[in-house]
Amino acid sequence: MSVVKKVHSLPGSKALFSPFEKIAVFSNAAKRLKCAFPSDYAALLDYQEDIRKAQGQDKSDWLKLCHNDLYYVNFVDDGRIWLLDWEFSGMGDIYFDLAILTYAYESYGVLPFEKQERTLRDYFGEVTAFHWLRFDGMRFMLMHFNALWALIQDGHVRAGHIPAVKGFDYREYAENSFREMHVIMCGTSEEKKRNRR
Repeated sequence: MSVVKKVHSLPGSKALFSPFEKIAVFSNAAKRLKCAFPSDYAALLDYQEDIRKAQGQDKSDWLKLCHNDLYYVNFVDDGRIWLLDWEFSGMGDIYFDLAILTYAYESYGVLPFEKQERTLRDYFGEVTAFHWLRFDGMRFMLMHFNALWALIQDGHVRAGHIPAVKGFDYREYAENSFREMHVIMCGTSEEKKRNRR
């Protein structure tokens, strides 16, 4: 967590990373490739607007320099921790970086509740209901970003623009990401509900 905090304390950048804007671009690209979206995609977009509103209501200092791609493959430890692949770096939402940490490992799926809570506590020192609201919102945005990225790759494979990747199914990855979006949208875990009271 100290490495992430150090990134967030660095001087600002002219570059801006907004998952909302990236998703809009990805969505248009997926439509051009005639990719199949979930039947209730409109409901997912409505929920995304609630997340945007929560971000707008956040009076904390959440807009900082972010890496925006904190997956395990981008960490190198040779006695010091190095971060690779700064392609998506720019001024962004710190909660997006924190959300990536909970999906950052080689096995698919989110970290258990206890480790999610520790992520927030290690970063903020305390965990409030609003922390969870913002955090889960950016987890949803991350899954949306991943789902559309995978749809686009699948579209390019189907169109013959790029070769398929042996052992990796883009469509399956997209469906898993959309499924996780539904889990987040339809309600958080019982542990989080108890924690928010």
